[in-house]
Amino acid sequence: MKIERGSRVFPESNKSTSILKCLENELKKKKVSLYFNFNVKTIVKKPGYFCLSSESQTVKADKIIIATGGKSYPETGSTGDGYKFAKILGHKVIKAKPALVGLVVKDESINSLAGLSLKNIRIYFLIDNRPFIKEFGEMLFTHKGISGPCVLKASKNVCENLENQKKVFAKIDFKPSLDRKKLKKRIHREISKSPKKEYQSLLKTLLPRLLINYVINKTNIDKHKKNCQLDKSEIQRLIDFLKDFRFKIDAVEPLKRAIVTNGGVDINEIDSKNMQSKKVKNLFFAGEIISLPGPTGGYNLQKAFSTGWIAGKSASEKCYNN
Repeated sequence: MKIERGSRVFPESNKSTSILKCLENELKKKKVSLYFNFNVKTIVKKPGYFCLSSESQTVKADKIIIATGGKSYPETGSTGDGYKFAKILGHKVIKAKPALVGLVVKDESINSLAGLSLKNIRIYFLIDNRPFIKEFGEMLFTHKGISGPCVLKASKNVCENLENQKKVFAKIDFKPSLDRKKLKKRIHREISKSPKKEYQSLLKTLLPRLLINYVINKTNIDKHKKNCQLDKSEIQRLIDFLKDFRFKIDAVEPLKRAIVTNGGVDINEIDSKNMQSKKVKNLFFAGEIISLPGPTGGYNLQKAFSTGWIAGKSASEKCYNN
């Protein structure tokens, strides 16, 4: 494993198949029986056991662990069937919403920045000019809006506010390590070093190349103007952009595009010591079907592994003891 900026933990290979291979190897080692293409349609609780039925077959089980995932990326099998089974068995299911998802910006000028990646920035999300969440680190402009670690972390809160009909704005501070006073000194220092160079050259010392033309248009300063000719108001416009670049967030990408689902089986109905249902004996839950979304960086995988371990260990011990 490796730990990246922002305490994000991933496999050294950067491939999800590495994790899949580990799990497959464990299944083979433990001689676990697998039922492929067994599409469960219903689960019925009988006295002392459960019946799982597909269109053509029925399987009986003393214990069940529902680990069907959430409702994001349905092509992986997370179609939301687990919610249906949980409801049938008497559980409360909190409505599924997107978490760790890109944000939609319907502004052509912002969309023109698609492909621009930013590091060491601070992004704020505002309602009525007041921040309700802020993140530091990396982000990315896409053809639909914005994404990347900072945005993904904040997306759950943004989604909830948009659902409550709030107007949400993003504010980017490109130089969070410098307050306005220090940033002004930095700009004057760059001007003093190269007074005869053009404004566009000054911007290259402050920002990524892909952002230069956008800033020139935003600050409304001639790119060929000499640094020594920049007046106070022009320098102030540049500082305002660097410290307070704002745009409206119009929506979040759909649930099917989310990395993680926010919602699922209410955690208050599950015993955290063994992941057993508090309502139905011998029924267990594990993974993303549980309403407990984590931040980006491997935390949701860890939740799946930890709850899966506890549920499996608890269910097997009960079988053995019986």
